[in-house]
Amino acid sequence: MRFGQINTLVDELNATGLGFNLSKDFVLKAGLMLSDIISVGFKVENFNRANMKRLEANWPQVTDSLRLTARLIANFGWSRDTITADSALLPVAYYLYARGCNDGYLSAKAEANDRKAIKHWLFRSLIKPGVWGSALDVLLNDLRKVIRTSCERFLHEALERQMRTSGKNLEFTREEIEELADMRYPSRNLFGLLAMLFPFVDTRNLFHIDHVFSTTLFHARKLKQLGLSQEQIEIFQDHKDRLPNLQLLQGADNQSKSGQLPASWIKETYKTDGERKDYISRYLLDGVMVGLDQFEIFFEGRRKRMIETISLVLNGEMK
Repeated sequence: MRFGQINTLVDELNATGLGFNLSKDFVLKAGLMLSDIISVGFKVENFNRANMKRLEANWPQVTDSLRLTARLIANFGWSRDTITADSALLPVAYYLYARGCNDGYLSAKAEANDRKAIKHWLFRSLIKPGVWGSALDVLLNDLRKVIRTSCERFLHEALERQMRTSGKNLEFTREEIEELADMRYPSRNLFGLLAMLFPFVDTRNLFHIDHVFSTTLFHARKLKQLGLSQEQIEIFQDHKDRLPNLQLLQGADNQSKSGQLPASWIKETYKTDGERKDYISRYLLDGVMVGLDQFEIFFEGRRKRMIETISLVLNGEMK
């Protein structure tokens, strides 16, 4: 293993999917973790002759596992613009390495539930504040031990129990859920939350974070024409970029909206009442068939539905 090989691997990983921003330090830390070197701490003493020899022997398997991890995470929709902690990928990489998974893992039907378990755990750990911050090396060592004991499948429940004892609880309080419901575009956490709220969106393909009521509708002049007071205008303009006015759409759908009122776009795009009802139900859009003057009523109603759904997808059982 030479530094040139590390640089080449970093470039390859960062060119996966929509692109990542992984570093040489990330790759070296992954080497320590996947090679089962006692400490994953990025310290000079961990790169001694014996450890480097061990890492060199494992390098082909390490690189294969990191490539596979990058492809899997890209399939989940993550990229440099949305992933908030590169370290969250390390337990996933270690699991794939310990199981000896190859590229077939990405599409095998027999592994669908396993991929779902990884996605469920990873998304929640990235959304939860503070998980990948302090005491990171201790956490990674603890998670590695859990995975090592049983790597036939991804045991996210066992990982979460260990995280709980380490003060990294993945349960979300009511206050945290309320804060998530008020998240503002373009927070980097928005993608993960929206992907969990709308799991039917195929994140392997082009998708966008879309405003239900387009931002072009909220110019002060247009809002004044509706007879809104200055205070109401400020509320509308604040709420337009918050979660209750956001959704995750396939790229072509988002581009076709072109600033239309959502009621008009839904009527044009979905030809039957059944199709419209299905779309409205899946996207929690009850009450959207109104004009902009009713935006605040729609916003508050969808916020309540989103709070209930966020609680279910983050604290409920994996589906």
